[in-house]
Amino acid sequence: MNGEEDLMSKDIILITPGHGLVTDTLIMYGIVDELFRTYAWINGTVNLQGQRYVINLNNIRPSSISLPEKIRQYQNFHISCGGRLEGKERVTAKLEISPTSGKFERVGAVWKRKQYKMCHQCEDFAEKALEVYAGKRNIKKFTGTDKKRSSLREYWILSPVEIQLPLILSIKGLEISESIGELGSVNLPIMSSLLAFLSILPSPLPGRSWLFSIYSVSKRLESAYIGGRADNIHRFIWTIRKRYIEFPSLIRRLIELVKREGNLSPLVRLTDVAMTPSLSLAYSAIRELRLALEKSELKKLGEALIEWCQA
Repeated sequence: MNGEEDLMSKDIILITPGHGLVTDTLIMYGIVDELFRTYAWINGTVNLQGQRYVINLNNIRPSSISLPEKIRQYQNFHISCGGRLEGKERVTAKLEISPTSGKFERVGAVWKRKQYKMCHQCEDFAEKALEVYAGKRNIKKFTGTDKKRSSLREYWILSPVEIQLPLILSIKGLEISESIGELGSVNLPIMSSLLAFLSILPSPLPGRSWLFSIYSVSKRLESAYIGGRADNIHRFIWTIRKRYIEFPSLIRRLIELVKREGNLSPLVRLTDVAMTPSLSLAYSAIRELRLALEKSELKKLGEALIEWCQA
């Protein structure tokens, strides 16, 4: 089937190759970006199935333009790219956030040095998407009993579970890199970091459901990953913002409080309410915030928190 016939068929289905959730998310963003660079209009859906994305295209304009060769390879349901296969056409992954940073492989309980391979096209799509669709910051943390200071590069990626394809481009407008940059180098608990990050985004996440990934890499290429669902905290933030529109400004003040005094408590208490809607937790958060807010502000925030807990 040639490119023109492909486009005239009812659906075109593209599938990411299975390099893990983080890398496949970036590859998916890269593919979608390339599609919108090629065509004036595309309709369809993007669905996460396991750790691969299924991109279903059902309306491309103009249909006279053939599907680019670099994208056509993703029509294969059994893409062989990736894994730790050897071959001249595959290159060592240079992306720090490719599986285990492209440097290590777990064998039983032991990590061994072994290069992660993927094809040029997968790496190219992921690398380009990393610049636009992900956030990056440098953080410093103290480890061990001797309080040694270590530097980490931290990457933030949002992965849609189910979304209309045109909405993928709106992720660019969320200014993820700028928002993650507002957190600075402050080392917050993970869920409080997520709350702060999502709170200062300029608009809600599009689509129905989202996962988040936070990938840290040290100078010695040691890596750590944490991820999960962003839905509950995202819903909390936009419920609060409906009644208390100053919420992003409050979060910025709480981040500054952590930077200036190391006081995590108010932000952590808000995170507790987001994760577990409970009136007792809401009142605890309000008490922590009494010194940070004017009386009128505290009243509006308190009403919003109580509404969240009672919903």
